[in-house]
Amino acid sequence: MNYNADMTASSVEFSADAHRRVAVLSRVGMMLRRKVGHEREDKAYDSLMRSKTLHIVTFSMGGIVAMVAEGCITWYTGEFRTDTRWEDAHPTVKTVMLCLQIVITFSTIVTMFLIAQYYRLQLLNKRKEWSKVETDIVSKAEERAIERSYSFWSSSWLRFTFTLEILVHAIHPVFLFQDLSGTFFTLCQIFMFSRMYLFGRVLHTFSRPYKLRIEIINSNREFQTMNLRIKMGLTLKMLFYSRTVLVLFCAFCTSIAVFSFMIFLVERTEQRDEFGRLENVFWFSFITFTTIGFGDFVPKTLSGRILTVLLSVTGVIITSTFSGVLTNKLAPTKIQRFVVEYLKVREALDIYREKAAILIQASFKSYLKRKRRTVREAQTEKVGHKSNQVYGAVKEFRRARSSVKGAVLPAMDPVLQDKVTQLNNYLRDLDEKLTEQQYQMKALQSKIDDELAAIMNMLAR
Repeated sequence: MNYNADMTASSVEFSADAHRRVAVLSRVGMMLRRKVGHEREDKAYDSLMRSKTLHIVTFSMGGIVAMVAEGCITWYTGEFRTDTRWEDAHPTVKTVMLCLQIVITFSTIVTMFLIAQYYRLQLLNKRKEWSKVETDIVSKAEERAIERSYSFWSSSWLRFTFTLEILVHAIHPVFLFQDLSGTFFTLCQIFMFSRMYLFGRVLHTFSRPYKLRIEIINSNREFQTMNLRIKMGLTLKMLFYSRTVLVLFCAFCTSIAVFSFMIFLVERTEQRDEFGRLENVFWFSFITFTTIGFGDFVPKTLSGRILTVLLSVTGVIITSTFSGVLTNKLAPTKIQRFVVEYLKVREALDIYREKAAILIQASFKSYLKRKRRTVREAQTEKVGHKSNQVYGAVKEFRRARSSVKGAVLPAMDPVLQDKVTQLNNYLRDLDEKLTEQQYQMKALQSKIDDELAAIMNMLAR
């Protein structure tokens, strides 16, 4: 009995030790794989995540499109501009509204289900990353214990993001239980635009840096030691720097469209003549976005004013960024500056050569004229150097020489000149050191020769 009890205790201790050993090995293996950029069958996982992201975005944006159509139909058909009851509406309008509501609710449910699958894939990848060890030495019970230790709800970040995304997609307008002209229904419609954060995930998942993240990390030892991860913020920054104009144009169009429809929803019942038409709302959004502000349309509701403030702030950010990018794009490159400066110097040199030739010709003509003139011509010649043609040629020559200097000096890059000066100083110091070393070598060689001569004399004796 004591023998069996000792065996049971030893097996329990061995199981606990094996569990701790497997956990430690899994963490060490994960760290090593991250540092060396091990390819974790990421191609199949990435393709699956990309397809899942596309499905989520398709169904989510489908719900937004149906919501926009529902908001336009409820206003432009005139059935629900006032407190019209659902039973008194036109049958065709009721049928269309029911179909759109089914599309919105169905897309919301499917999107939530796809989000759950998306996070399930992330959890499986996490388990594979943390628990990919040799399982021959581990029993089935210990494997289940390891899997439970890396469950979904034990990860605070996955739990938080999953819950937040589910809440964002769960809130959507349902007109069967709400008043179509009520504030809560309008706020639910506006809140659906928060789903547009999914475009950032699409850009991140389909970006080239994310697809080649393993090769990027493998190509730099510093990235491996830093345990660098290609995250969404990094890929979006890379996309902005590589496609700046396209990103700003898309941000401009998206901001105008989204804010226009949201202001249309909150202001159409208060100001039907001004904000009851989409073209007027788009005009108001454009002049507010570009900070022009003619003042022909002014929101009156609190929600409309808050949206207008957000629109103006977004417009200031995007327009100022676009102005800076446009200035940077229009600035001449190094090659363009070199070409322009070369042409200026070349033109100045051509004028300089022309004026020099004119000066030589004028001097030669003056010499011939002075040699051939008679005494009478010398007496009747006007006195004064300013009446001489040579003086005018010299003056033009000096002006051309000044223009050459003025063209050459701006062409000199101050940074390059500073570098050249530093290099010349370094070469001069190096030359001095080499000269000193040569003198020392000559002195050492003469000393060695003297020592050898003394030794030879001693041997000869």
